[in-house]
Amino acid sequence: MHYLLASHGSSGAIAAERFALHQCHDGDYIDHLLVVPNWWADMTGDDWLNSGASRNRYCAYIEEQLKQEAEQVFSRVENECYTRGINYSSIFVVGNTPQVFKEFVCDNRYVKIFTGSRRPPGCAGVNDRMLTKKIIKRAGCKLAMVDHPNASCVT
Repeated sequence: MHYLLASHGSSGAIAAERFALHQCHDGDYIDHLLVVPNWWADMTGDDWLNSGASRNRYCAYIEEQLKQEAEQVFSRVENECYTRGINYSSIFVVGNTPQVFKEFVCDNRYVKIFTGSRRPPGCAGVNDRMLTKKIIKRAGCKLAMVDHPNASCVT
């Protein structure tokens, strides 16, 4: 079977990773999608960087940090897949998260798509909206949304 895991390393995404790995069997395939929202490109620190060279160095630094963090997430999941006999491939995309995720939801090769649920209000973390109502509806029963581990931390 061929599965998609959308995970970026947050506590909610790690819960989805664990659930997905427990659903897979020896010989199955997991494509691991990690989408970095394209709005990160706008975080150039223009208010405190005085020159174009400084801004470019800062952007390169941020880009490298994001790549390193993605590699850590990929390595963790890949190692788990290896020990369970699951075939693994990683997919790293910078883009509009709902649009990118929609493209993968429409891909018919995936039997199931695993992702974490939205971060509950009042819990710390980035609040990007990859899971729109339209995407959830389009994915239907293929989508397995795993509850956030801190779902009770509502203010």
